[in-house]
Amino acid sequence: MEDYWNYRERRATDTLQPAARWFASALDLPLITDELFRLDYRWREAFFVNLERYYEPFSDREDALFFLRMGLHDFSLDSLAIQPPAFRRPGQWALRGSDMNPTLVQFFFRDRSPFHLAERVLTDHQRIAQDADELGGLDGEAFADLSPPVRDQLSRIFSKRRIMRGDTLDLFLHPEHESVIIYDAAALKEDDFMKIFQICPGVKKVHLTNANQFKDNVLQFVTQHPRIHIVHLRLDCANLVTKETWMRFFTTKGASLETLKLQWLHGTFDDEVLAAVVQHCPRLERIKLDFIDGLTGASMERLGELTQLKHLTWARHDGPVVGTLAVRRMIEKIGGQLETLALDKFDELDDEVLGTIHTHCRRLRKLRLTENATFTDEGFKALFANWGNPPLHHISFRMCRDIDLSLPVGNSNGRGFCDGGFLTMMRHSGHQLDRLHLTACRHISHDVFAEVFNGESQYGHLRSLDVSFCAGVDDMVLAGVFRSCPDIRMVWAFGCFEVRQVVVPPQAILLGRLTAEGHLVVDGDV
Repeated sequence: MEDYWNYRERRATDTLQPAARWFASALDLPLITDELFRLDYRWREAFFVNLERYYEPFSDREDALFFLRMGLHDFSLDSLAIQPPAFRRPGQWALRGSDMNPTLVQFFFRDRSPFHLAERVLTDHQRIAQDADELGGLDGEAFADLSPPVRDQLSRIFSKRRIMRGDTLDLFLHPEHESVIIYDAAALKEDDFMKIFQICPGVKKVHLTNANQFKDNVLQFVTQHPRIHIVHLRLDCANLVTKETWMRFFTTKGASLETLKLQWLHGTFDDEVLAAVVQHCPRLERIKLDFIDGLTGASMERLGELTQLKHLTWARHDGPVVGTLAVRRMIEKIGGQLETLALDKFDELDDEVLGTIHTHCRRLRKLRLTENATFTDEGFKALFANWGNPPLHHISFRMCRDIDLSLPVGNSNGRGFCDGGFLTMMRHSGHQLDRLHLTACRHISHDVFAEVFNGESQYGHLRSLDVSFCAGVDDMVLAGVFRSCPDIRMVWAFGCFEVRQVVVPPQAILLGRLTAEGHLVVDGDV
């Protein structure tokens, strides 16, 4: 077995050095190529991890390089000789001719180095407040030239730091913008929401999370404005909008809607409002209704009248029981066109629903049925056996297990997602699966896990696996996972107490094991 630190140094030299030279050339920073490798190899690897983290989210190469250039202000011929804790010199920028506003550059990347110094900034509330005040006098022109993916990333940074306020909101608003995405709107007031649509009348995509102060006046303004035609709408926690305003909005502006995602609405959004959605939004392709306690089985049946619907997500909270019959009727009407079917916390559904999915669904790519104790293993086997649907890419049967307080161990009723259903599912979709979530599917045995992930059967597309609280998972099973899934990236194994010393390949991350050790890497096979 190769020594761990020797392996990392060899990998940094053989694999990362060519990547460094390519990035340095692309970024017009030739000084990096010679001076970077005078550093300790552990810092070199941290540098490349940082590069990959910022480069991956962007589809446009120019946007990625711009973002990287902002993040690499630490690197220059002089500063590379400084020890990592003092890596940056104040006021030192390697923008190479960029006309980016220096206040913005300093705000976003002052402490964003390859050594994750940003974590220190997140805990320095005084500095965050001061930086936010510096940005208060700027407007949307500062971000006008940035593409939507970059603005989205910056919005995430603002939201994570809890500084998305009325004054900093202006940075994300411009008359030419067609999308406004705010991941934490809890600090925004009613006037701030009104300002979004006043400055951006041509907006097509609106995503507002924690929109607690989104009130009637805002939605009425959108309804009455002749230029505003929203295509993709997501609102969370907009509980101050009345039923009449919802009805008027969908009646007037529903014709342009293609995506509707609503979460955590209570009281005012009920069956009558959803009936207006179905009647006046004929172009809807994607609908998500999470934790809305005013909807009943009648709304589920009405969704079957949306002839263009392809993606349906519905998560129950504490509302009335929807019922198996309503779900079956909906699937019978539009199951043949659905690509996504996600029903969370529908604990009353039974095997008849699984049979209806088997009969009518032919285009599904994502199937999520969670927190149910009524489905049986025979029902899951019948669903996947000889199913005319193509292999699924995303499956989640989280917490589909028997709940019997008088029998904490065992499953005499065969309820939940068990051995037979797991084997049949992997035969049907295993070779195309990208994400598989089996949290708390505790009736899958160790022998079946070992049979599926035996190292010989290959699941080349599987990148995300959650087997938390599955008692049958141990070091042997996870070792088989890493052999059978060469492209695996994330594995969750919380509550798997037999996972202790499994060897994790360098490209994968294992979360949840009991020890606090880092990755143990072996040269060659796992």
